[in-house]
Amino acid sequence: PFSSLSHQALTQAVLNATLYAPDAARDAGFIDEVVPAESLTARAHGAANTLRQLDPKAFAQTKRALREPAAEQIRRSLRP
Repeated sequence: PFSSLSHQALTQAVLNATLYAPDAARDAGFIDEVVPAESLTARAHGAANTLRQLDPKAFAQTKRALREPAAEQIRRSLRP
């Protein structure tokens, strides 16, 4: 799968209930960026405006293509 989340970080978080500070969570790949609290709303609006400019159909197709391998793996694991 296409992910920046390290297998080690995921294992630590899921199996050992490891909590990550913001910078460590970013470095491990759980989140993309850390912003100061006072900048959060402005940064979120900026990100939303960037997404709003994308072609919705192309965005949906790309998102589906990126998620499909994981979705198919889940579907296979649920089959008897």
